[in-house]
Formats: sequence, structure tokens, C-alpha cells
Amino acid sequence: MMEAMYRVAQFSDTHFSHPGHRSHGGFGYDTDRAWEYVRNDAFGDGHGFDAAVITGDLADHGEPAEYEIALRHLASIPVPANLLPGNHDHDEPLRASTVGSNITMERTQRIGEWLFVFADSNGEHPEGDMRITSNGFLGADELAWIDATVADSDASHVWLWMHHPPAMEGTWAHGPAFDAQVTKLLHRHPRIRGIGAGHVHTDVETTLADRPVILCPAFTVNFDLTAWTTKPPGWRAWEFHDDGAVTSSCNWVEETDSWPVLELPQPVIDYQRGQLSWEELQAYMAELQQIFADADANEVLTMVEPTNDVDTLQTWVGRTESMTEVLDARHAALLRQTLNLDPNVSSGDRLPPLWHFTHFLTAAPTNTLGSDGHPARGGFLPPVALPRRMWAGGRFTFEAPLHYGEEVTRSSTILNVAMKTGSTGSLCFVTVRHDLSVDGQVCVSEEQDLVYRDDPDPDAPVRAPKPAPTTSDVSRTVEPSEVLLFRYSALTFNGHRIHYDRDYATSVEGYPGLVVHGPLTATLLAGLAAEHGALRTFSFRGMAPLFDMNPFLIRAQRTAEGMDLWAETPSGGLAMQAEVTFED
Repeated sequence: MMEAMYRVAQFSDTHFSHPGHRSHGGFGYDTDRAWEYVRNDAFGDGHGFDAAVITGDLADHGEPAEYEIALRHLASIPVPANLLPGNHDHDEPLRASTVGSNITMERTQRIGEWLFVFADSNGEHPEGDMRITSNGFLGADELAWIDATVADSDASHVWLWMHHPPAMEGTWAHGPAFDAQVTKLLHRHPRIRGIGAGHVHTDVETTLADRPVILCPAFTVNFDLTAWTTKPPGWRAWEFHDDGAVTSSCNWVEETDSWPVLELPQPVIDYQRGQLSWEELQAYMAELQQIFADADANEVLTMVEPTNDVDTLQTWVGRTESMTEVLDARHAALLRQTLNLDPNVSSGDRLPPLWHFTHFLTAAPTNTLGSDGHPARGGFLPPVALPRRMWAGGRFTFEAPLHYGEEVTRSSTILNVAMKTGSTGSLCFVTVRHDLSVDGQVCVSEEQDLVYRDDPDPDAPVRAPKPAPTTSDVSRTVEPSEVLLFRYSALTFNGHRIHYDRDYATSVEGYPGLVVHGPLTATLLAGLAAEHGALRTFSFRGMAPLFDMNPFLIRAQRTAEGMDLWAETPSGGLAMQAEVTFED
């Protein structure tokens, strides 16, 4: 007679949350995308699994809306699935979310000669925020229930599932009390063959009282505790045999463009080693979460060696990220005051063209910035080694208006990376596409051109800009004061020192004064055009820098298709040129 064998897929620490949110200080992976890959990996054709187990931390904050998102994803599990709570989970909304779903929260399951016992290792920790600090404990009632459940069962073998694993080291060492609890439990019940757990976000396999303790990796971010880097999303496959044998294998989603390997920052390493307190780590993580509330934190955490090798840089083509935020009218009021406009703006008002530049901000902790004030290279943008970065131009299509008070998602993709040689040396051109959407409808599409170049030769003659057109239908004078440039830098969280640090701009980068932001000039030109109609398309190209020492002109000339616009230097040179078409 053939011996029976049962196959189980284990998932853990899914940390489902709101669209755009990334857990663990902002450098967690996109959980929605991770689930898509893990599900396809686990349940492809002929998967052969009999059941699935989810060992806690289903949601990141334990919120009802997060559980709705989680259950919507987990509904695609094609086999019976059972879950238990983790320290991020809150019991009441978790249990409520499973009612009527394909996911159960049974305390025990019988599969052949096996009894699965689902223990709650959050013992004696209250509901709410304090529970997240739990690293595992079995309360007296839970221990008594496990004892009675195992003693009353006629199963030949018992497997214990829990969120927190015993027998860990470093910060994951849950203390002698927890290990002693579980050790005594195992001694009392020889039929307990081992423990499957999660929580640590890695694939550790160890033993306690001569029984295996085997961990399942997470979806959101995993840790290589030897190399001190991140690892991609993962899951475990189990085989339980009726003779008591157990085999298990860890499976990683190997798709490096979506899950780049990041070196862990030192505070995280120190915490993993037990050298940093939870409170100290939380202070560090709170800073990261504030900065990367809904962005990819690769800008800070990816320690990628800068390079000018085009083949390497082109591996960034196709990389994506998304950010979601509510367009705050307060932002508009601050920008309007910066530009000496009427500050009155309300929720529901239409966003002027290009004013989204003050939203969807990417930043980095101050101590990670380069000497020029820019974030470290790598992450979403390729790690170009050329030292100077400029926003050279852009193209915009306005499909529908954006309004203050709306929740808008910006989806970004690297379209192209190209190396060229110009009169000033090597140049690298990076093209990025941004789509701004409301409820799935793209309202604004933008293609942004970034140019990286060498430092200029200090002895090379300064090239005069080409002359600007001499006639226009509309002309306006702009006074680019130090305060104006500083405030625009603040509103766009732009740390580049050429815009506010005169000593740096003149003595290090060799400019005659503070440099006017290219996006600010483009915004002023788009605003000038918008006085004459609603924009359908807008494109601009930077031709020469503008400085704060003297006023400059923004001008426009009507054309059959719309308008030609430009910014003019005090000496009559062409600083920026733009074209616009209007809605019919």
C-alpha cells in the first residue's frame, strides 16, 4: 500500500497595505506585485498542493481596509487556506475579513495522520500599537489549550504552526522565557514533530529540543543575515508523510528588476544583531517612512557603484515605481505666495499645468546626500557616474484636468538610457515617463529628459547662448530673487545647492550666481500660455541657464497650432524654448 503524502504551501508576513505604501521604513517591496509572482510560482500548472498555510502579519497596520485588500488577493489561492495572526495583525478586523471568504482561521486541521495546530504566539500582548513590539510568547491559556488539543487528538503526528519562531539569535531571540515555554511543550508532547513559523523575514532552519524550527520568508522584504542584504519575496513548499517524515524547500522569486538586492543600512544591521533597541530602530525607520511614504527607497539604500557602462545602465530601462498622494490645496497656496499670486485656492480647484512638480517628491536622509545636495545614485534612476545632472526638457499631454483634493497616482517608467559624446565631453541621456492617474484614468502624461555630463573645464571659454526671437505677442518680466529660488527648492524638496548656496554655486560649480530651476522656468512659461486657453500639449527644452542677479523675460508668440514660448536672458539669449497647443 502506497504511503500517503500531503503537500502544503506556506506564506508569511505578507504585510498587505494601501496602494503605494511600502513597509519597513519604505524599502519594503511592492506587496501586490510580490503576491502576483509568488502566486504564479506556487500555483502554476500541476502545482499539486493540498492546502495552504499563512503564518501571520497579513496586514501591515492591522486596518480593516488592508484586510480587504489582502483577502481580495488571497481569494486566488486554489486550495483550502488557513491563517493565524502575527504581531502586525489586529484580531477583530482580521477575523471579520475572513467571514464568507475562502480563507479560514481554524485552530486545528486534520490531514491524514497529521494534526496541524495553529498557535497564537502573541500571548499576553494587548491589541493595538504595543502588540507590534512582540517577539513571541505563549500565554497561560494558550499553553493550556495546546496541551489539551494535542493530548485529546488521536493523530500520529502533530505539527505546530505559529508566527514567532523560538530558538533565534540576535534581536530575534525572543528571550529565555519563550524558548523555555516551547522546549517544555515539546518535551511534554513527543508527537509534535516540529514548528513552522515566519516573522523574521528570512529562511532560517534551526532546531529546538531536537525538533526542526523552519521559517518561511516574507513578501514585503527579506533579509540575508549573513551578507546583510535584502532578498526577494519567497514562500515554502512542504511535504508531510503519514510515517512522520517532513521535507521542506524555500522558493525565491528571482526577478531582480522588481526586487533589487539592497545593502541593509547600519541601524537595521545593528538591530538584527541585537545591538540597537526597538525604540532606536523605530526612530530611524520613522524617518525613512516619512521620506519614502509611498516611494521606492532605492535612492537611499541601494549601494550601487556608479558607472558609465551603457550596457549596465540600460538594465534600468523598464524599471517602474509608483507614488500616490492627495493633491493638497495648501501646497498650491504656498506656491502661489512664492510666485506673488493670489493665495486663495480650495479643494476642487483645477491644478495649473506643471504644478504637479511640487507633489510626488522623492528625497533622502540628509546624511546620505552627495556634496552637491543630490541623493546618492542608483535605485529607480540608473547610477550614472557623470557628476552633473540637469533636467534638460520634457513633453506633456493633458488628457483631463487634475483637481486639488483628488487622490492621484503617478506611475513612472525608465524609457531609455543613451550615452553620447558632445563638445563638453561624455553625456548620458535618461528618459522617464510619468503618468498621473485618477481612479485609473490617465490625466497627464509626461516624458522627462535628464542629462548627465562631466564637470566643465574651468579654462574653457563660456559659450554664449543663441539669440532669442526679437518679437513676441506677450512678454512678462520675472525677478528671480534668492528667496524665490530658496522657497521653490523647499516646495519641491530639491537639495541641489546651485539653487540656494551661492558660495557653492560660484566657487565649486563655477556659475556666476544662483541658478534658476529649469522646472520653475517651465512652469512660468506654461502658466503664461494657460492665460490664453486650456493646454492640450506642452513641451520645453533648456538652452542656457538663468541666474538670480538680474531679471529675465518670459515671452510668447501665437502660431497657427498654439504658441511658441521662450525665456530670455538679460543679454537677449535663449534660455528655454517651449511649444504649446490648446484644447479645441
